[in-house]
Amino acid sequence: MNHVYESGAFSSQGSRHEQQDSFLIEPQKGLFAVFDGHDTEGALASSAAAIEVSELFVGTSLDCVDNLEDAFVRIDDLMPYRGGTTATVVGVDKRSDGVNRVLSYNVGDSPAFLIDPHADTLNGNAVIELTTMHTP
Repeated sequence: MNHVYESGAFSSQGSRHEQQDSFLIEPQKGLFAVFDGHDTEGALASSAAAIEVSELFVGTSLDCVDNLEDAFVRIDDLMPYRGGTTATVVGVDKRSDGVNRVLSYNVGDSPAFLIDPHADTLNGNAVIELTTMHTP
């Protein structure tokens, strides 16, 4: 069975003097993520987090997700910036037995949704929110 991933990203700078958001779209790894930087150096924080998460995901297996929570803590500890970032990471584990897993991890208030184009839209099963919002 061929797996097709469609993804997209949109970011609006608003009234800030610089764009503070970063995102990853790496379908070959089954990796999709968004980072919403904030405060004075939010752009640096979100960019550093995107690089760290991308390097954590190797190949097309999600064996590394067990370490993702530790990675979030490590990223936070390593950030010397006056700022921070949210992180929403979705990984698709393309298992050899044909049963795929979709895993999501998030810190902050950026949601992720799974859309099934084959679901019964009349019963509201086409869109599934994968995240729980964390707000201060």
